Amino acid sequence: MPSPTVLATSRSTRIATFVGLPVGCAAVGAAVLAFRDDWLAQDWLPWRSPVELLDRLAGWLGGWGPLVFVGLGLVAGLVLALAALDEEVSVAVTDEQVSITRGSSTRHYLAEDVREALLDAKHLVLVADNGTDLVRIKTAFPGACAGWGFPGARLRLVGRRVMATDTGTLAVDHVSLAVPRGSLTGLGGPNGAGKTTSLAMAVGLLRPDAGTASVHGVDVWAEPTRAKTLLGVLPDGLALPERLTGGELLTYWGLLRGMGADVVRSRAAELMRILELDDTEERGVLVIEYSTGMRKKIGLATALLHGPKVLVLDEPFEAVDPVSARVLRAILRRFVAAGGSVVISSHVMALVEDVCDRVAIITDGRVRADGTLAEVRGESTLEEAFVRLVGERRIGDGELAWLGN
Repeated sequence: MPSPTVLATSRSTRIATFVGLPVGCAAVGAAVLAFRDDWLAQDWLPWRSPVELLDRLAGWLGGWGPLVFVGLGLVAGLVLALAALDEEVSVAVTDEQVSITRGSSTRHYLAEDVREALLDAKHLVLVADNGTDLVRIKTAFPGACAGWGFPGARLRLVGRRVMATDTGTLAVDHVSLAVPRGSLTGLGGPNGAGKTTSLAMAVGLLRPDAGTASVHGVDVWAEPTRAKTLLGVLPDGLALPERLTGGELLTYWGLLRGMGADVVRSRAAELMRILELDDTEERGVLVIEYSTGMRKKIGLATALLHGPKVLVLDEPFEAVDPVSARVLRAILRRFVAAGGSVVISSHVMALVEDVCDRVAIITDGRVRADGTLAEVRGESTLEEAFVRLVGERRIGDGELAWLGN
């Protein structure tokens, strides 16, 4: 079970601290003012000097003294109240249940009954599959939760389900992923696990049966045009106009996105040069003549051209030569260092371990592990952790004995 994520501070604690502490501190301020003459008469008091200072201040303020002292007490109480907010609301999610803890009280909900968890500046809400609220908790301050848990996610996929109609089975079943800003997340899993389907739903290429997807808080399905301006996507089996050169393709791609001609020309030339496609452009090579690795690179260029905030790349290193792979790593790391977020899918765990700082592993349409690289792999390698999670088919001593004979 993952460690609970602290999401909000409960309302009851706010009332107690924001009323009790300021009033108490104001009373102390008033008491200091009222009894300062008696305290000054006591020579043995170790804090006589501060009281003398308060006495001089009260004399200087004249009739405003009581109000000022009470006001200072209220301010001090407010500061203490802010520091005393220690009753937290935490959420822990597993494949079976969602648990919400408030103070010493914990409530559990079946994961299959929860469609999504929403957290904004005012409320934490668990939404049921029928769209009603299972629970609604008021958070502490507007904006106080920014960057914690879900609200820190720049790409969010929650409670997704898509039915494979030809088999009647769930291709993706309640997949929930959150990609933080400035992270490079690797999505791993065996063949047919649901990786490509999950990514396609997250970026608006495949409509799900239930659930939501958002990028920088923009719902992919409610506001698709706005969401897709924030996304750069390299999907599986990307179909490209093949009777154009790579440069022509990028030019049309940028103009169709509404970019200025000069900006498109400059960025396209730079991308073609960095991705080592400029030589093919000079020779007038068409996309139909590109190798598989070259098609991956021009597809990545189309994803980067408009300057997205989030990159979603399905098997970006597939069929890419080692030199180009080094360039691609450098591009992704620079993108993340600038505050972007990246999601890549891959079967090669050594690659994910080398490139990514976060990992999610999907099998049978469900997320089996999700967290930082260190959390997911533990004391072993990522490949060993992957095998433990998805299982391994071993070859018996007597099997395939005919090979090599």
